[in-house]
Amino acid sequence: MRKKIIAILLVACIFILTVSAVTYGSNHYERKIIVFNDNIKPDVQNVLVAKYGYRLKYLHLINATVALLPSEAQEALAKTSGVIGVEDDAKVYTSSLPTIAKTKSTQILPWGINRINADLAWRVSIGSGVRVAVIDTGIDLTHPDLMANVKGGFNAINRKESINDDNGHGTHVAGVIAAVDNDIGVIGVAPEANLYAVKVLDKTGTGRISDAIEGIQWSVDNHMQVVNMSFGTTSYSRALDKAIKEA
Repeated sequence: MRKKIIAILLVACIFILTVSAVTYGSNHYERKIIVFNDNIKPDVQNVLVAKYGYRLKYLHLINATVALLPSEAQEALAKTSGVIGVEDDAKVYTSSLPTIAKTKSTQILPWGINRINADLAWRVSIGSGVRVAVIDTGIDLTHPDLMANVKGGFNAINRKESINDDNGHGTHVAGVIAAVDNDIGVIGVAPEANLYAVKVLDKTGTGRISDAIEGIQWSVDNHMQVVNMSFGTTSYSRALDKAIKEA
């Protein structure tokens, strides 16, 4: 019986190794965004991509497919009829380090809010009912300055996971936009705006362009009136390190 189990395990290991070799072989796979003409439908895209690599997801906002492609196949796919271009699904990073601050027992008017004279605009509007998507690392759903204004959201990294912030950057941004007027902490530019946490960056503040596009796509589909994105393709920490070295 033991020999039989060992034999089964050996066959399973050989099968796994064989599949791995077929899947990857000597090819180097890269994550790409393949943009198609409007007349090329998703099912056709799937067939075309399957000839060269492995489909990850579809981006209907720009009629594109995200896929893993071997380097030697990218040029061939780029020349395929109906393909507009094959672009890198590059990483994106938060535009600043997260700011984690304790909630103050008395409310203050932050320097930035005061600098733009937001308090003068409150005589006309405090953002009541305006739908604002914060495309970032999520929002802390238990934050006393924000929880009343958070109305929903979307996790583009993993749709089954929470929109809760595990980094801090998105919470900071959301506070600047719409921290409530509640006599503690700070107050935002539009303290009665409705916030929607669109999580496209992970706990390290890193994500993909395709996730950002999917976040914008969700925002359009769900009728957001304002969309905020505070990230770019250059890591803040790398830029900071470089600035320090060059100083």
